Amino acid sequence: MKKLVAFVLATFILSACGGGGGSSNMPGSTAKTQSKSVTGSVVISIPTSASQSSAKVRYPQFVSPNASSVELSVNGGADTNFDVSSTSSLCVTASNVRNCTLSFGAPVGSDTFAFLIFTGANGTGTQLASASTTQTISAGTAFNFTVALNAAIGTIIPTVNLNGNQGNCPNGNANFNGINEGCGGSVQVTFTIEDPSGATITGTAPFAAPINITTSDPSVSVTPAQITAPGQGATLSYSGAAFAAGVTNIVNVTMTAGGYTSSLAVPVDRSYLYVANSNAPAGTTPAGGGNIAVYQFGSTGPPVRTLTGGLSNPVVPILDANDKLWVLDNGPYFAGNSHPYINIYAAGATGNATPISQITTLVGVDSNTSCEAMAFNPAQTELFVSCDDDQIHVFPTNFFGSATASSLQTVSLDDDGWSGPPVGMAFDNSGNLYVANPLSNSIGQYVVATLPTSGANQSIFGAHYMSGGFASWPASVSPLILLVDNAGTLYSSIAYYNSVAGGPDANNQLAIWNTTAIPCTNCAPSASLTGGVFSTHAPEGIMFDAVGNFYISNPFANTITEYARATMTSATLNTNNPTVLRTINTGASPNAPAGMTIGP
Repeated sequence: MKKLVAFVLATFILSACGGGGGSSNMPGSTAKTQSKSVTGSVVISIPTSASQSSAKVRYPQFVSPNASSVELSVNGGADTNFDVSSTSSLCVTASNVRNCTLSFGAPVGSDTFAFLIFTGANGTGTQLASASTTQTISAGTAFNFTVALNAAIGTIIPTVNLNGNQGNCPNGNANFNGINEGCGGSVQVTFTIEDPSGATITGTAPFAAPINITTSDPSVSVTPAQITAPGQGATLSYSGAAFAAGVTNIVNVTMTAGGYTSSLAVPVDRSYLYVANSNAPAGTTPAGGGNIAVYQFGSTGPPVRTLTGGLSNPVVPILDANDKLWVLDNGPYFAGNSHPYINIYAAGATGNATPISQITTLVGVDSNTSCEAMAFNPAQTELFVSCDDDQIHVFPTNFFGSATASSLQTVSLDDDGWSGPPVGMAFDNSGNLYVANPLSNSIGQYVVATLPTSGANQSIFGAHYMSGGFASWPASVSPLILLVDNAGTLYSSIAYYNSVAGGPDANNQLAIWNTTAIPCTNCAPSASLTGGVFSTHAPEGIMFDAVGNFYISNPFANTITEYARATMTSATLNTNNPTVLRTINTGASPNAPAGMTIGP
C-alpha cells in the first residue's frame, strides 16, 4: 500500500551592496538584457548526497539536492540562468553543503523576482520548485530577503493502516479486510511527497500546486479534500452506507496535483447475507431444487446471485477463512428418507457452479438420517455436524482439499446423554460449544477443554453434558437454532409446538442469555423477543450482520426479517413486536429460507 509524506522549506537568502550600474554579464551565468540600478546576490544552499542519511531526504531551508540550475526573472523580464551544479564556479562545498552565490541586478522600486529550480543545466530538465516574491529595492541600499520555494510534486505516497479495522462492527466477520460494508468508521492517512527528482519534500512552504483528493464511492470520503503543504495528513471516513453498484473489492482514493495523479486502492468488502432455501417449509418433504440466495447489505430487492449447482435441499451455509462456502444439504428424499452431504464451493460461486470438494456420505450417519446444523470450531480446524442419529460428527478440515468422502477421516462426538437429535450448535470465542436438543427441551454446554482434537474415534459422553441444560420448559417447548455473538451473548429460537399437526406454533420467542452466568441449571433467559415473526412459527435461521443487526428467517412465510441491534442489546430487555428494519421476501419456489450466514 502506498504512502504520503511532507515537503521542505527551501530558502533563498538574498543580500547585496548598494550601488548603481552593474555589468550586463555575470560569471557563471547566461545573462539576458535587464535594466539594473542595484546589484545584489542570493546564496542558495544545496545539501550534497553525503550530508543525507538517505538520498531522498530534504532538510528544512535546503533546495533539492538534485538541483543543477536556477532561472531568475525580474519583473517578468528576460531570464537569467545560474549554474548551481557540483562543478559550478559559483559554488563552494563545505560541511557537505554546496553554497552557490547568484549575483544579479534589480531596478530601484517595487520589483517582482521569480525563481525556478531545474534538474538540468540552463533551465532544462525537470522543474523541481518555484518561488515568487515582490520586494522594494532602494538606491544605494543592499537588498536582503528570503524566499520560500514551492516544491513541484513528483510522487504522492499515501499510507493508511486498515488491518483489523472493524469500525463500529461488534460482529465483524474475521474474513473482512479493510473497510467492511455497513461498518462505519475512520482511519488516519499520512503522505510522503517527493519532488520529480525523487527527493522527499519537507518543511512548511506550500506545494507549487495543491493535492486534490477524490474517492470513487460517495460513502467513502477524505477530509480535508485538499492537501496544500508538507506534513499535512487526512482522515479517511466510511459512512456505513451501502457501496455503489460498481464497487467490488476496492474503493479508489485519487490524488491529483498539477499534472500528477496517484491512486490508493482501499480494500473494501461487501457484506452479503447467504440464505439456504430448501424449497419446502419446515416439516414437509422437500421437492429438491433448493439454492443459496445471496442478498446485498441493506437491500430489500432480489438476490444479487443465486447458487444452484449440486444442491437439492440445503439447510445451512457457512464461510471459512478463505471465503469458501460450505453447504450442508440433506439431499434428495427417497421414500421419505434424506441422504445428507456437504458441498464446498469456491469464493463467489454462483449459478450452476460445481463444488470444488464434496462429502458425499457422512460417515456413521445412516442414509435415512437428516442433519440439522453445521459449525466450525473457532480455529476452523474441525467441522461439527449434528444429525438425527443423536450425534455430533466432527471432521478435521485439513482433509477437505480435493478429497472425496471415501478418504475423509471422521471423529464422532457421541452425545448419549440426550434423548433426541441435536439441532442448533454454536461456539463462543473461547471455543465452548453450545448444543440445542428439542426432544430433551434443553441446551447443553461443552467446555473447550473437553472438546476433541483431530483424530479418529474420539467421543464425548454424557458425563460432559450439563444435566438440566439452561432451562426446563414444558414438553411442547423446544430450543432450536443457536447463535453466540462476539460479546458472548447466547441467542436461541424457542418453539412452542402446536399439538395439532400443521397448526400455528403460537407464543414462540427468541431467548437471550448472558453466557457469563453459565453453567447453570434450569436458568431462565435474561431477556426475550416475542410477537412479530415469532407469533406464528418458530424461526429456522438466526444471524447477526457485521453491524450487529439481527436477521430471522421464517420458512413458513418465506421471509427474512431484520431487527436493529439496539433491540438486542439490553440485558433485561423483553420486547413484544420489535420494530422491523426491513423484510426480504424470498419469493416463489424455491423458497423456505432456513440457515443463514454473513460474509464477503
